Amino acid sequence: MIVTVAVAAASMLLVLIRYSKINNAYAEVNQLKKDIETTKLEIKSLNVELNSAVSLEEARDAATEAGLGYPKADQIITIDPYTSGSKASGAAPQIEVLQ
Repeated sequence: MIVTVAVAAASMLLVLIRYSKINNAYAEVNQLKKDIETTKLEIKSLNVELNSAVSLEEARDAATEAGLGYPKADQIITIDPYTSGSKASGAAPQIEVLQ
């Protein structure tokens, strides 16, 4: 009878120890999930801050200061991907300037 009680007590002790380890592991996982969510919120906040850091006007002013501007009419090239004969002959597609 004493051996049975000792075995039962030992098994209950092992179950409690295992339950404690599982509980600690869940607590760590939940803390990591909370940290991940906090980090995601910080990233979203930084993305919003980054997107609003440079306005279109500031970008246009910076481009003007750098000497960049809109292309002139003679600088615009239109490419027609449907030129006849380029695929049939096996030759490399040619760029054709359309006017």
